[in-house]
Amino acid sequence: MKNDLVLVIDRDRRNRQAITIILELNKIGIQSVESFSTAIKLIEKNSYDLIVCDADTCLEEAEDFVVQIKSVGGYYKKPLIVQVSDTEEEILRHCMHAGADDFIRKPYAGKQLATTIKSRLDIARKVQWSIRNEVNDHLAALMNKSFNQEFLTPINGILNCSMLFTDLPGYEKVDGLGELIQVIYSSGFRLQRSAQNLTRFASLNSDAWAHGATNGEGANLEEVLKTIVKSFDNLLIYDFRHVETRIVQDGMWHGNIEAIKIIFTELVDNAIKFSSNGSSPHISLTAMGDKFELVVTNSLVKPLAFKISDVKPFRKFHDDLSRNGLGLGLCICKSMCDRLGLQFSMNKTLNEITFTVATAD
Repeated sequence: MKNDLVLVIDRDRRNRQAITIILELNKIGIQSVESFSTAIKLIEKNSYDLIVCDADTCLEEAEDFVVQIKSVGGYYKKPLIVQVSDTEEEILRHCMHAGADDFIRKPYAGKQLATTIKSRLDIARKVQWSIRNEVNDHLAALMNKSFNQEFLTPINGILNCSMLFTDLPGYEKVDGLGELIQVIYSSGFRLQRSAQNLTRFASLNSDAWAHGATNGEGANLEEVLKTIVKSFDNLLIYDFRHVETRIVQDGMWHGNIEAIKIIFTELVDNAIKFSSNGSSPHISLTAMGDKFELVVTNSLVKPLAFKISDVKPFRKFHDDLSRNGLGLGLCICKSMCDRLGLQFSMNKTLNEITFTVATAD
């Protein structure tokens, strides 16, 4: 079990030192900073279990900070405690209305500070546990409707094809052996993709993904996209298809590369799954340093009647059950784009549907 980590914002160096000593004695990790602006930068890169900020020095700045933190993905449910003087009722009221969870009146004893922080951390853990249980129960109920198609069907395909090998003497010479092996491969691939999407969907409920690794030297988005497309080669060969790509690359991407890989993978997978047999999805990537635009076009068997606002978990869009997934790919992609500040749009024609992901102008 990881140690709790608390972020303290206080302009008084002596206060920061005192709080550090108190929390370290109680085996609670701490980072302390002098300003709200420095705190914001740390919060964007790290995950804290609780935040303590001094509100006496500047009410407006403290109030804005509370509002901003409670709007950051993953932090709306993290406890935030404000420190206020006994006489500052107005400051306390403003901060509590802005979203602070608790307060400590100054001056305070070290034991009072430690007790308040430990109590809030304990309450936050219980609340998080309850939320996860509720989400898991809801998730299980929704998945039960999809398990027959998404998990049992591929498993049956693998088992049935495997049984043919033992039932047919000299099976290695049987016509269509390659097709049987391809069914096993594609079924296993779909099982793996479904499991990945369930894991990714669950991670959207936490803030873990938001702090994905960034490469100081930058990442080559052309190589990222080519690697993702290549991972689908065996499926495309079986259907006698290929992915048509057009890439313009100049400079390196320095953002959350793990999130970008997931977004690219979901859109490529969606294009391959929904494109008609014999038709090739079209992918265009223009990457200029930390600006990019990815355009993915599916060639549809028939038009799909849905809008981008219809994208929700476990929502099915296709009458052909073999083409439906868990309905999580676009949901994950849209959610990640929203949280990363990327533009996500969709355009439909009679036989094509195009998804575009781009950095903001």
